[in-house]
Amino acid sequence: MREFSAEERELFEWMADSLSFFEKTDLIPAEDIDIHEIVELSYHQAVLPIIYGKLMAADLAYEDKEFVKDTYKMACGEFYAFFFDLRKMLLLFKGANIPVVVLKGVSAARFYPVPESRKSSDIDLLLCDTDDMKRADDMLKRSGYRLLTKGYNIVHHFEYATPTNHILELHMMPAEPFDDEKLNRYIREVFRLGADDVMGISFMGADIPVMKDGKESFHLLIHMLQDFRRTGFGLKLLCDWVVFWNRDVEEEEKEKFLKLVRESGVTKFAAAVTGVCEKYLGLKTDISGKLNCPVDDGTLSELMADIVEAERNGKPSDDRMVNLRGTGVLSYIREFHHNVELNFPRAAKTVIAIPVLYVIVFFRFLRNNRTVRNGQKVSGILKSAGKRSRLSKKLL
Repeated sequence: MREFSAEERELFEWMADSLSFFEKTDLIPAEDIDIHEIVELSYHQAVLPIIYGKLMAADLAYEDKEFVKDTYKMACGEFYAFFFDLRKMLLLFKGANIPVVVLKGVSAARFYPVPESRKSSDIDLLLCDTDDMKRADDMLKRSGYRLLTKGYNIVHHFEYATPTNHILELHMMPAEPFDDEKLNRYIREVFRLGADDVMGISFMGADIPVMKDGKESFHLLIHMLQDFRRTGFGLKLLCDWVVFWNRDVEEEEKEKFLKLVRESGVTKFAAAVTGVCEKYLGLKTDISGKLNCPVDDGTLSELMADIVEAERNGKPSDDRMVNLRGTGVLSYIREFHHNVELNFPRAAKTVIAIPVLYVIVFFRFLRNNRTVRNGQKVSGILKSAGKRSRLSKKLL
C-alpha cells in the first residue's frame, strides 16, 4: 500500500476544509511540512484556487506567494471569460429552439463555496436530443463558430472554436463510449433528456439549463469512470463529488441516482469514489449506506493513490495507459480493438478494413510512445496497465 507524504495528507486536509461552507481558521501546517511542495501539488492537481485562502495564510516564500496570487487571478479571470461566453451561446441555442444542458463548468461550480475556484478549460454542452446535431452545427457555423473535430469523437462530441477562441464541446453522449456496448446503450438512453430531466437555475443573472440532481450526479460519476478507465483523473473531479453531496439533495433525486447506478452496473465504483471522498476529503453523506456496497480500506487507499498519481506532474505519468477490464491477453486485444473503433468509428464497421486500421493504430501507439511518453519501454507501459487493471477489477 502506498504511503502518502506529509504534504499530500496536509493538502487533503486543506481541501476538505476549503470545500466546506464552514471553513476553519486554525489549520496551521506542522513545522516539518514543505509549503512549496503543497503549492506544487495543488497546482498540478488544478486545486490551487480551492485552497487559496489556506496558502495565503501560510508562511510562503515571496516567489511562491506571487505564483499563488497569479494562479488564482488567472483561474478567476478564466472562470468569468468562460461564463460570459457560455451565456451568449445559451441564448443562441434558445433562439434556435435546440434544448441543451450545461455539463461540468458552471453546473459543478455552483455547488462550491467560491464558484470561481473551480477551474475549467472549456465549455461543455449536452444536446437533450441527438437528432438536433445537424441543426446545432449549422447554427453554430452561421454564428462564427469553427468546427475543429474531424472524424474522431463523432460518436461522443464535436469541438468548436468560439468567436472568442474558447473551446466548446457539444456532446451527443456525456462521456466517451466504453468498451461495453450494453453500458453505452444504457447511457445513451438515460441522457436522451426530456423536460422532466432538466431544470433552469439562476446563476449570476443568467438562466442556466442543468440536469436535475439524480442525473447530474450520475453524469459526474460516469465522467470519473471514463477518465479512470483511460489514464486516470486527478483530485479536481473528487472535489465536484464532495461539494455535490455535501448539500441537501432531495430523497427522490437520491433514489433516482441509486437506480441509475444499480441498473448501469457501476455500484462498486460509486461506493469506492464516495468512500475515498469520505476518508480523505471530508464528505459527509448517507449515500454510502444507501449503495450498500462496502469497499475495504486498502482498496480506497489504492484508488486515492491512483488519483494522485494521475496528475502528479500536471499530466499522467509517462507509463500510464488505459485501464483494462481484465488482466489477460484478451483484455489487451479488446482494448486495442476499442481504440480502433474510437479512432475510426465508421470505417471500423467494415470488416475488410479492420486489418488496415489495426496497423494504423499500432503505428500511432509507437509514435505517441516516442513523442508523448518520452520513449517509455512498451514492457513498462504494459506493466503499468496491468497494475491499474487489477485495481479496476476490484471496482467494476
